[in-house]
Amino acid sequence: MTQIPLIMFWLSLAATIVLLSLIIILLLRRPMEQILSVNSYIQPSKVFYLRTFKIIILLAALSAVAGTDVPKKDQAFMEYVWWITSSLKEPLYYLGIWLMLYAAMLTVLFVVLGRLRD
Repeated sequence: MTQIPLIMFWLSLAATIVLLSLIIILLLRRPMEQILSVNSYIQPSKVFYLRTFKIIILLAALSAVAGTDVPKKDQAFMEYVWWITSSLKEPLYYLGIWLMLYAAMLTVLFVVLGRLRD
């Protein structure tokens, strides 16, 4: 196990969280476009809100991964797998918090502007 660089396990953690972030973005992109298209006041800023959403999700996930230490040496392969899965707890927590904050911001935006249809 010493032949495999430990940084590869850390990179696999980063790749996993980026993949999860992209899945979240792809799942929520179309409904967000529809919601932001309902109100004519928000329509010009739709691209801004969608890009901001993507940036926030990716940065929140990567900031949590950046704080994770490289795993210890001389462990069995399965211990590295468990290290990756246990290290996913913090990035997923940050993703959940940012999703809730972003949804709350959009809710406040719609409450202030009203749900006017053109």
